[in-house]
Amino acid sequence: MKVFFLIAIALLTGCSTVPTVYNPNNINLEEMAVVKTSQNASLFGRGYNTWIEYVWDENNNEITGRSPFWDNMLGELSLPAGKYRFKAACVNGQYESHPEAFFRLAPKTRYEISCDIGKGKNLFGMSVDAFAKLKIREIKSLTNQADGTP
Repeated sequence: MKVFFLIAIALLTGCSTVPTVYNPNNINLEEMAVVKTSQNASLFGRGYNTWIEYVWDENNNEITGRSPFWDNMLGELSLPAGKYRFKAACVNGQYESHPEAFFRLAPKTRYEISCDIGKGKNLFGMSVDAFAKLKIREIKSLTNQADGTP
């Protein structure tokens, strides 16, 4: 019975883990850009949570290594500086969208990626969430520019 229980847990949680650091050239971790997601959903669906699904580098290589069936989406990811294409899930409990966007990341910088929801009108003229696009903002530099300390 113990073996069955352990197998069931392994199947439900997945056997692989998603890396939160992409560092193919083994650069110093302090030189990396950090992208975190925004979590704005409320009880009545007024905001959207953002989750990173996939990221592609400049050569169009998918770098997260996620399996859509077994791995969770990412809430934070560290990357070397460069240009990346992000695909994220914008979810509020009722609606879901999966926009993509290109962003250039600077070294030693922390970013927040979020969903920008566009409004439209339904058949009855009521305002509804019509589309989503990704936006990114710099939260802060990872080093103090005056003395170079974190």
